[in-house]
Amino acid sequence: MTEAVKKQKYIFWILWAVLGAALLWRTQYCIAGEEESYFLQEANAYLKGQIPILEMWGGTFFSSMIFMPLAAVYHAVKNSWDGIYVFLRICYIVFTCMVSAAMYMVLKRFTQRFWAGMAALLGLIFTPLNLNTFSYNSMGMHFTMLFVLLALLGAAENRWWAGVLSGAFFALALQAYPPMIVFTPLCFVLLLAYPKKQRLAAFGQFCGGGAAVFAVFMAELLARTSLDQYISHLDYLFLKDSAHQGSGSFAAEIISWLASCRWWYGTAIILACGVLWIVCGVLRFGACRGKNIRPYVWNLLR
Repeated sequence: MTEAVKKQKYIFWILWAVLGAALLWRTQYCIAGEEESYFLQEANAYLKGQIPILEMWGGTFFSSMIFMPLAAVYHAVKNSWDGIYVFLRICYIVFTCMVSAAMYMVLKRFTQRFWAGMAALLGLIFTPLNLNTFSYNSMGMHFTMLFVLLALLGAAENRWWAGVLSGAFFALALQAYPPMIVFTPLCFVLLLAYPKKQRLAAFGQFCGGGAAVFAVFMAELLARTSLDQYISHLDYLFLKDSAHQGSGSFAAEIISWLASCRWWYGTAIILACGVLWIVCGVLRFGACRGKNIRPYVWNLLR
């Protein structure tokens, strides 16, 4: 290992520790608004014995089941909810620091340490909607990231446990944010990264990890009421109203979604990301057709 590589290694872990410490310090000052109380309210409803779908309607409340045990342990120890927001924020920062470290350890196997470190640190400091606590957005993002990275690691180094964990994290991503189901085709694309002789085994490993998470999920639901009760009330998840789930044609729903994206992120950012995506696609297409793209161009786009 050269001196330059050693310095890059130490620089990453120093920056990782400093940013982690800064985020932990910030937990006692930030305010996440009504969204934060909404997430905790869902976990509290579970702890009080309320039944999803029958007594709790919505497409995201399953995400609260993931961090519900942390809230339960806190309440059992303190016999109070005082300080629960700060506690969950700290737990989330520890969680995202672990995800960032895992990103670095995996990505450095595929690219230079500098780029692996940059991606891992960006993953550490970014939180959807600036909510530094457990939410369906943040958990869905982190679990999906781990799902992809571990699938690639399993393909590159033939690690069975990586395939199992990849499937488990994909299942957790779906539980945290059900619309992540759109990534299902990506599972089959990632299988192509495996050698042909290993694809069937890799598929089994992936399904095994996902099935384990699904078994725990179903056990929690069936401990509250029977499967027939859930099925008979399933339609309530798809009720439409103009205040929450929208109404109208599919085209109207798409237009409404695009309008919300513009409100959240701004036109300039959306256009910049779109242009960058198109440029990267064109360059990749050109590289696949044998054209020589100068290295500094790729470095700029990274």
